[in-house]
Amino acid sequence: MSIADYRIFAVILESMLFAFYIVVLMAFYCAKSWKDSKRVPGIFAISVGLFLMCAAAWTLDICVLSLQLYQLLPSRFSPNGPDTTIDQATTTLYGNLKFARSACTTVIYIFCDIISLWRAYVIYGRPRWLKITSLSLFSFSCILYIATLVLDDTSGLGSPPTFAVRLEELDGGAVPEVLSSMAVSTTAFSQVFVTALIARKAWIYRKDLQSLLPAQRMGSSNRKRLTSVFYVVIETGIVYSLLWVIFVLAHEYALGLTGAYWSEAWVCQISGIYPTLIVVIISERASILEQGANNASGLGSVSIRFAANDDLEALHPVVPDKTLPGLASEGTLDQSL
Repeated sequence: MSIADYRIFAVILESMLFAFYIVVLMAFYCAKSWKDSKRVPGIFAISVGLFLMCAAAWTLDICVLSLQLYQLLPSRFSPNGPDTTIDQATTTLYGNLKFARSACTTVIYIFCDIISLWRAYVIYGRPRWLKITSLSLFSFSCILYIATLVLDDTSGLGSPPTFAVRLEELDGGAVPEVLSSMAVSTTAFSQVFVTALIARKAWIYRKDLQSLLPAQRMGSSNRKRLTSVFYVVIETGIVYSLLWVIFVLAHEYALGLTGAYWSEAWVCQISGIYPTLIVVIISERASILEQGANNASGLGSVSIRFAANDDLEALHPVVPDKTLPGLASEGTLDQSL
């Protein structure tokens, strides 16, 4: 395999995802949220923070690739090149940049779960058990990622600390590898857990609509039905969870060395894109519904908007609508943000 397979094509893919992130998501989302007085400041701040970290990670990847192409490769093929191993050469040349990139991805991986966990928490009516579970998953994830950054990624610095070098030499670096595997597995588990919760609520919610709404309002074109299914797939996070499961497999080299390199490139951007994509889709549906337009599922009469903390406290004690039993008490999918 060449550097093109491991690095160049992976960075090209990452660049394409980052371009999509900028043009389609952040430009639209920031413009809309800036004018929306009902936006949740915390969710907006997390979305912008994820974007900035993804931008920093992409910039660092470009810098590393540039150093590899213009300095590392020429020095390795030069007859007068340094008499060092490839690991020593890479550590000296861009070890600090790799650590900075790892720090950015650590922040991204820690906070990419917040929007998903928050939505599930709100959709289920803020139960205590889900609050404790979500906080436990988030805290455990923070501990694992920070431990991985300190104990594993610091070994790649130009002047690594002594404890990192010793851990790297102990059992072939087994301890840092276990911590890293546990960290990404925790994030994957969190996403699968949230997807299962939201999918269950979405299924119950849609079944209620099918059985209780007037039959004449249930008719829709194939296009609208496909759009509705697309919304459910995106909002439940099925695709996002699947991508994280694939990343865990790639992280363990189950998909080969190329798969491991490529997964590191795309999962960083996807972890920023997908939570923002969920917010964008929900905000668009909310704006349509608030204007009183009828959508494919016939929810034109339901008021859905971004829920700030005070709004959510006021919304959940509301007595359920008798025309749609269980709907108001369970909360709508779109009320989760």
